[in-house]
Amino acid sequence: MCRCPGELQYDGERLQQVDMILKRGLNWEYLVEESSETHLRGQLDLQQQLQRQGVTPKRFECRYDELSTETRLNKILLDGLHRLRPLVTSSSVRSDVNRYYGRLQQYVSYERMSLRDIESVSLTRLNEYYDNALRLAKLIFEQAFVADLGGRNRRIQSLLIDMESTFERVVYRAVKAVVDTEYYDVRNDSIGHLSQSESGIGHLSMYPDFWIQNREEDVVLVGDTKWKTGTEPSRDNFYQIAAYQAKYGTPGVLVYPDVAGEMTDTYTYATGSGTDAGRGELWSIEIEPGEEASYDQFVQTVEATIRDNLPQSLVKSEALP
Repeated sequence: MCRCPGELQYDGERLQQVDMILKRGLNWEYLVEESSETHLRGQLDLQQQLQRQGVTPKRFECRYDELSTETRLNKILLDGLHRLRPLVTSSSVRSDVNRYYGRLQQYVSYERMSLRDIESVSLTRLNEYYDNALRLAKLIFEQAFVADLGGRNRRIQSLLIDMESTFERVVYRAVKAVVDTEYYDVRNDSIGHLSQSESGIGHLSMYPDFWIQNREEDVVLVGDTKWKTGTEPSRDNFYQIAAYQAKYGTPGVLVYPDVAGEMTDTYTYATGSGTDAGRGELWSIEIEPGEEASYDQFVQTVEATIRDNLPQSLVKSEALP
């Protein structure tokens, strides 16, 4: 199956359910244990007693109930994290997976589990807080297909990617696709330093998510991409893009995921004298992925939105049918 980026973020958030489970407390159940004891404990397993101890027993083969964290629920979570560890590419997600795996392994021994084990679990009022984590484990066990950035299907490796970085790369590629490369160059490297000492040493390199320069190498637009669900640009978003714009006195654009059209707007920078403080206009726009969009459809939507919102002087002409 193919999952759009919005769903990927949701699955990434599900991983935090493992942390919640560890903080709330693992599932405990009375499980039947078998062991050889010096004193009788629980019930004597007569068959094992005769097989192992013979006619001159020195120990008792016992069967008894013991409260334990070695439950099917916990083993499913541990196996899910075990399968996920070598597959995630995001360093922050990988760190979380390894941390949760290490903590869970202190209480649960590893055992290979299956989808049948997941399907046999019945959640109750006492363990229903496992629900989201169990759903995530099922996705991992099913080796769910998701679309990667290249448009090809691959397995669970893409399930828990860093959504902020993914959104940035998709938007950057869309800008490169729609901007007229005969006259303009789209880049995402450093545009220079925020400040410079008297000795000429630059400080705080600035890296917009994309910026455009013309053939004379003049910067004509800077852009920043933000994966967030608020209803207006944050103060930090404004400060960051304003610094990029002030460097070259250019227009700017902030790109967000869709939040019902509440983020789209146009701004000018005002000072006490009413000027734009050496910057051009600032636009904020939204990208609507669509709930059932495939990766290719999502890319087309991003490119169409970018094309419609960038200054038309920068955009290449569409080919006639």
